[in-house]
Amino acid sequence: MKALKYVGIFMLIIIALLVISMFIVPQFYKDKIGEIAKTEINKQLNAEVDFGEIDLSLFINFPNFS
Repeated sequence: MKALKYVGIFMLIIIALLVISMFIVPQFYKDKIGEIAKTEINKQLNAEVDFGEIDLSLFINFPNFS
């Protein structure tokens, strides 16, 4: 029973770390993600795409990443 408790606590910690990283990582790599997105979009289109600042929100519009 004690082992099950420790496994449960371990799983909760892992899930909490994943959720926290989903908030933090996009904020640190916002510029890099924007550059990669711009490069890949320009590869796919016959026109050049340019945009300014981007805002990454993973949880506000959850199923749709925007």
